[in-house]
Amino acid sequence: MHPMLVAAAESGDTLQFQAWSVVAGSVLPLLVAVVTKVATSAQVKAWLLLGLSAVTSVSAEAVDAGGDFAWKTAATTFAMTFGMGVLAHFGVFKAGIAPWLQRNVGRT
Repeated sequence: MHPMLVAAAESGDTLQFQAWSVVAGSVLPLLVAVVTKVATSAQVKAWLLLGLSAVTSVSAEAVDAGGDFAWKTAATTFAMTFGMGVLAHFGVFKAGIAPWLQRNVGRT
């Protein structure tokens, strides 16, 4: 485990990685926009967002659980993370930021 996480755990601070996973859901559409092209189909982008949300949620539960992994909590966190990603995509990023990233990031 990362030394900063160990220090935080030893100090008695409560680590709430599920909450950060949901917050990360609002940034995941930007990550999808960076790794895909404008011509990529909406289905591929949706599956990529779904997969990233699952990885984020399961890893957050694995870190936060400390050996007592709960699939129900991971599934709830996944639903919230994916939902936040979809809402962020349609509410903020689809209009201007994501298309600009797809056109301009990675160009040489």
